[in-house]
Amino acid sequence: MKMTVILVSSFVIILLVCMSACARKQAKRGNAMEKANPVSQDLQALSESISLPFPPQSVQWQEVTCGDGFLGPQDYTLVVILHYTPEVAAQILGKTTVVCKAGTEVHSSDVIQDWFPSELKAILAKEKTTHKYQEDRREPTLFRKGAFQDGYVAAVPGTGQLWLTLMTH
Repeated sequence: MKMTVILVSSFVIILLVCMSACARKQAKRGNAMEKANPVSQDLQALSESISLPFPPQSVQWQEVTCGDGFLGPQDYTLVVILHYTPEVAAQILGKTTVVCKAGTEVHSSDVIQDWFPSELKAILAKEKTTHKYQEDRREPTLFRKGAFQDGYVAAVPGTGQLWLTLMTH
């Protein structure tokens, strides 16, 4: 009986020490559930992750890691601003299907990033106040590659820019 109490007590102490160490490790990492990599303009690196139906004039993109693979899955979100001429952007959008029309209720707000073009920031700010999509969200079929299968593409009005968000799941 005395041996059982000692063993159970030892087990509980070891368990508490391990849980404390895990909590300290998580606190040191900060919010590892979502970690944004630096914004890149590297078209070659981007083309390794997604398909580009037409070569853009320039790009800005950021990959965000969701989850740390420690206690659950590790997924990625890729946010891209593609700079095209208005004609090429229209041609790309003409080959896509609208999956969420402008005016539809917003189910989750997109995060406004400092590096977004001012026109896109204005659209997203308006969506936050009206709770309605300001631009059509379209199926990103033309851009899918590898693990990046879910998401949408939308036009940034008055520009040749396309805003693309792709996710793994």
